Amino acid sequence: MELLKKRYYGMPIWMIAICLFLIYGAIYLGLLPDQDMLSIITIMFAGGLVLYEIGEHLPIWKDFLGGGAVMAFFGAAVLEYFQILPAKYADAITFYYDDFGFQTVFITLLIVSAVLAVNRKQLVKAFSGYIPAILGGIAAAILFGILGGLICGINLKDIVAYYVLPTMGGLLLAGAVFVVSRVFSKNILPAIGPVSLHMYAYMVVFTAILNIANVIPVEIKEGVKRLSNFFTKPLMCYCMFGIGVAFTDLADFLAVLNWQTLLISAMVVLGAIIGSGTIGMLFEFNFVESAITAGLCMANRGGSGDLQVLGAGKRMNLMSYAQISSRIGGAIILLLGSVIFGFMA
Repeated sequence: MELLKKRYYGMPIWMIAICLFLIYGAIYLGLLPDQDMLSIITIMFAGGLVLYEIGEHLPIWKDFLGGGAVMAFFGAAVLEYFQILPAKYADAITFYYDDFGFQTVFITLLIVSAVLAVNRKQLVKAFSGYIPAILGGIAAAILFGILGGLICGINLKDIVAYYVLPTMGGLLLAGAVFVVSRVFSKNILPAIGPVSLHMYAYMVVFTAILNIANVIPVEIKEGVKRLSNFFTKPLMCYCMFGIGVAFTDLADFLAVLNWQTLLISAMVVLGAIIGSGTIGMLFEFNFVESAITAGLCMANRGGSGDLQVLGAGKRMNLMSYAQISSRIGGAIILLLGSVIFGFMA
């Protein structure tokens, strides 16, 4: 009876069950139009909600394999791979998420809100002392990852592009910053030497400058934070389902699920621990605490990953540093990726 009284998105569970039954029936019978935005959004919500809740409550998966977010995009990829989700709807979701540009909105929101969420004074302090520990972790993670990849006989380009950076990336006022970033990346500074820089890289730089300069009103920062929370909490199942359909090829995933991938991933994490811990000591940080926050929290899956890492290490008092690692560390990975892929192009 308690389950029947529980509410999701303001609705009782029995009402959601009826809605899902009708939506799934319409999808199976092909009754929903595949060129209608409302239909696409409905399909993404209906699929993502169930998968997300399964992932959030499934033992082992919820604690060690990414929880609801990973289940939503992985489950979506499974539905597409086995054609449980009709191809016409999968194509429509891919168009909406990729060609139509919803992905750009989502990423822009996450980047700007992540950088603005860090207190400006803490941001300045972090750049002067804590950032080197993060950079040390990134450098060592790349080095160890490359070493692991060479042991497995994988070429350098693929090691960096398909193993090292994805492992570490584990991850608005936005309109204005997006426009400025796009102008710079497309017209003003399309390249530095041979390196082509993505507009997202400029977005990180400009947002950090605006935050440090303290020109953004507190009210706008709070608004950005709330909008980001809306996307990353109530809309997370919706967003991750779209990623699973549009960008996750299960066949490719299964092809790389082998001992080489596990070894390289382990080497990347080990490098992050050693690099962050060692460099942190040079700046008078404790080795273990620097390794946990600047290393592991830089390479985990974000806020929920921070909670799991700090909880396991009994270091919950270090959450502020963990958040810097997750947010600023992720931004550094974005910049680094832009530079590396520029050389690879």
